[in-house]
Amino acid sequence: MQILNEISALCPDSDNFLESEILKHFLLQMKIDFSLLCNEIQVLKQMLKDSKLSSIVDLYAELLPLKQALPTVIFLVATALTISVSSTTCERTFSKMKLIKTTARNTMLDTRLSDLCVLAAERDFNSNFEKLMDNFFDLHKNSKILL
Repeated sequence: MQILNEISALCPDSDNFLESEILKHFLLQMKIDFSLLCNEIQVLKQMLKDSKLSSIVDLYAELLPLKQALPTVIFLVATALTISVSSTTCERTFSKMKLIKTTARNTMLDTRLSDLCVLAAERDFNSNFEKLMDNFFDLHKNSKILL
């Protein structure tokens, strides 16, 4: 929770926008030099003084052309943008696991639960089995598929 509060310092709507002291713990987690970030933030505050940014995505779009000049800030903003996506994916996976476990009424073995969870979580990947078999045949002309 502390990291999420610190990430809010990267959001232009925040009252503590680009406050380096608030980002300290997040920097330690990411193994980033604090003095380097302070220098980049000082330059960035001057650059963004007149710009009207409404979200962290706008900030990232504004910073992207300056990748050579502000690599640390861009890295932090990119990391902040991906944290929410990866945590949402985990929550969705645990939600599916809870549904499977409840439906099975806790009577299955761990290996079966694991296999069903993988199938449920990864079912978004569409596989064309005919195309897959054709590719296998093209690669291994002298082999047979055991069914």
